[in-house]
Amino acid sequence: MVSKEKKGGSKRASEAALEAAVRKLEDAERLPEGLRDRVNRLLAKPHDKTELIEKLKLHEQYSDRIKTLSSYGFIDESGRPKEGDVPPPSLEEALAVFTPETLALAATFQGPTLLLVPKTSFASKVKAINDHKIMYSHMKNYKGVMQEDCSLDSLFKESDQGSARITGWQALIVDGAKEMVLKEGLDDEDLTFYQRVELRKSARKPGEKGFDRHTYAMLMMESLKKGDPIDKAAYERGGTFTLLDDDPSWKDRAAPNAYWNWSTRCVRFRHFGNGPGSDARLRSSVGGDI
Repeated sequence: MVSKEKKGGSKRASEAALEAAVRKLEDAERLPEGLRDRVNRLLAKPHDKTELIEKLKLHEQYSDRIKTLSSYGFIDESGRPKEGDVPPPSLEEALAVFTPETLALAATFQGPTLLLVPKTSFASKVKAINDHKIMYSHMKNYKGVMQEDCSLDSLFKESDQGSARITGWQALIVDGAKEMVLKEGLDDEDLTFYQRVELRKSARKPGEKGFDRHTYAMLMMESLKKGDPIDKAAYERGGTFTLLDDDPSWKDRAAPNAYWNWSTRCVRFRHFGNGPGSDARLRSSVGGDI
């Protein structure tokens, strides 16, 4: 029987010989570009899922997300769901959604954030935000001011689907930065909103998705819980709003978006015209159904 050490040594020797052959061919300019890319992918070091999970601190994030679900009434303090609801996934079930490749992609996100997204109607998530408001006593300009109900336009209401009950779950890792920095080369604020979304979709990597209303609502809950809302478009200079590029309500000249509005002290879900707009941003996500 061949030992593991000998097998490993043989594999490393083969890889070294292949790399040497590739370099020789490249020096001679005889390796077509497409073939070079394929060889490079074969030689690439595989991503270690355990290392990426630790790097992204997904164990800690999972524990915090369970607390968020409890804070907003999706489960009780002991973690039990309401009668008739599907219980939230275990840590192992949530992590099983992600491949090493999608975790590696998530590690490049701005403020990579794990989300556990219950499959409900959008109205149920809006109700969760409205029924569990937060006092911003520790925030500048918020002392003694209470959060108001979410504001959403008719297109969000008309296109809502789903149940008040939790019928399933998604595990996602998303761009969770408070204010997204424009992704150079992947976005262009001088384009219309529709053109920006099409550009971004064309540049997505395998497993990469955008945002819809449900994903955004859960990310906003995380920021509200911390007393520091994301996308303070009407709060401070440099504030942004997020285009919901994967939302089903996209229509001609009606771009779904969301943000925190300081003047009305609420989360707003709106449809704007087709832009352009320098304060609009796009967020990415990976993951999916459990």
